[in-house]
Amino acid sequence: MASMYDCCKIVFKSEALVSIFEIILSLGNYMNEPYNKINYLFKISTLTTIGNTKSTKGTIINYIVTLINQDERIPDLDQLVKVKQALKKAKWLLPEEVSH
Repeated sequence: MASMYDCCKIVFKSEALVSIFEIILSLGNYMNEPYNKINYLFKISTLTTIGNTKSTKGTIINYIVTLINQDERIPDLDQLVKVKQALKKAKWLLPEEVSH
């Protein structure tokens, strides 16, 4: 069984995940531009609202996926499969199973 440390290491080392978060932050700053509000970070809980944010051409999540597919700077998207697998494993770890 993977330790919590192993799972966190996979998540934190994912360049693809960082790139996706950068796209989301940039898009949020673009949307807030009329209010002169620039953010340098966002709360993880904000990610749950992205699917509910709509535009005239669909949801913002659809637009983000389009940007991700077009962005050549994003490293190997297969990394995200490893991140997802690590998070699935970590989700089921009991507190007494969490090790360093």
